[in-house]
Amino acid sequence: MSVLRMVVAFAFMLVMSVAQAINIPVGGVNGKGYFLRDYAHLLKNGGAAEQSITAVQREAFETKSTPIVIVTINRMRDYGYGGKDVHHFSRLWFNKWEIGTERTNHKNAGILLLVSKGDRMVSIQLGNDWRHNWDSAAQAIIDEKILPAFREKDFGGGIAQGVEALGVMAKFGPEADPARFSPSGEELSESEPDSSQPSVDVVQPDPDHAVSLQPDSTPDSTPVSTESLWRNPIVWMIGLCFGLGFALVILGIVEKDPEKRSQLIKYGVILMVLPLALIALLAAFSGRSRGASNASSNASSGQSSRSEGGYSGGGFSGGSSGSGNDDGGGASGSW
Repeated sequence: MSVLRMVVAFAFMLVMSVAQAINIPVGGVNGKGYFLRDYAHLLKNGGAAEQSITAVQREAFETKSTPIVIVTINRMRDYGYGGKDVHHFSRLWFNKWEIGTERTNHKNAGILLLVSKGDRMVSIQLGNDWRHNWDSAAQAIIDEKILPAFREKDFGGGIAQGVEALGVMAKFGPEADPARFSPSGEELSESEPDSSQPSVDVVQPDPDHAVSLQPDSTPDSTPVSTESLWRNPIVWMIGLCFGLGFALVILGIVEKDPEKRSQLIKYGVILMVLPLALIALLAAFSGRSRGASNASSNASSGQSSRSEGGYSGGGFSGGSSGSGNDDGGGASGSW
């Protein structure tokens, strides 16, 4: 029965990988959602910084099909990430949220600006249309626009300045020459558009998802769409373990040898029950820890619990950054 033990050990490794998976909140529902998720409460609700960010997000998305999504968090470890590589973490976040418009106009030019306040790190993650051509531009935005303000504890100003520069980058587009770009936007001027850049299919804004700067009572834990659920590798891992267990139980039922029958059914039941039990425990623990974390954050900050804002539209309708061992285009920094 050594083969059975190997199968169970393999399944256990899969289940443990589920336990170590990062717990990223839901991004868009049916491809639509807010472009600003201020989980660390670094921006004043409806303040000047948020209004400036919203204006840039709106223009970039409605004219260039480029969703510029902003996420602020307290620490990466709050989401189950044990590493220190903020760029890798932001790639996981980008891909989980599918930032881009591939399913509507085949564009993968999304941009994610992620700030981890407690880790003192920031990352700009770029969709695959940008490739690595714009990495230096992203690094310049971080170094020249974001980090100086962060070092003065002006998080709202740093984010707003960074988004403004990202808006300039969006006007150029992935096919333009990055050498013409400056974070200050001076080189944009009134120059003719790049003739090598293909025409852009503009995604029209949905009136049902207009800009809202009022406090939103909708909780962050929006139900996951069925399409997103079946794209989740964790679901496939659980299904694989359960399927293997079910197959072993069936083999055990038809096995004539009593000893082999007992072993097959025993291991099959373990494979079927273990993933489900572990997921239930993780869900219960995650709910308690997240509730305590949110309560502590809100009490310490003295701010509204609202975390959603900025422009709202269909910027979560298909997008990815990097592949395999490539963590995608963009840049990162710390202060």
